[in-house]
Amino acid sequence: MKINVRMAKEADTAKIAAIEKAVFSPEEALSEETFRWCFASFPEGFAVAEPAAAAAESADIAAAIVCRPTAMRLVTDEIYERKEMSKGDTFAIMTFIVAPHLQRQGLGDKMLEASLALFREKGAKNFSLACKEHLKAFYGRHGFREAGLSRLTLGGAVWHDMYLTL
Repeated sequence: MKINVRMAKEADTAKIAAIEKAVFSPEEALSEETFRWCFASFPEGFAVAEPAAAAAESADIAAAIVCRPTAMRLVTDEIYERKEMSKGDTFAIMTFIVAPHLQRQGLGDKMLEASLALFREKGAKNFSLACKEHLKAFYGRHGFREAGLSRLTLGGAVWHDMYLTL
């Protein structure tokens, strides 16, 4: 599938939240209200992918990534709190989602590469994330290095810290 990756618009937050809800458990999924707050606070951290053949006005979002610009080098629970934080050159990936019916088609690889390039243009010099065990190889293929078990407690899951320095 060919995709167009672009910076998100405020109107995209509802579609992003719907995909998030379909991908993550209720304990782990971020709410639409959280996405709206995040977009108002750091819109430079939102990117979406749309099928290339879709009309711009009616395109469905196939994938999304939300990053919080921060001075912190690793993802912690604080990243997910609705509060002001010092911005920095690390973009902490809060969520990276692909619509369930489009998974396992290479879309995630294309989306991650294109969105990281967009975020570099917005000043990102480092990326950090916390992922589950089964996703470490995926992020490793894109240059992320493992940094051990995360202090993140989101949803009660076991998370692994990973980072990418440009």
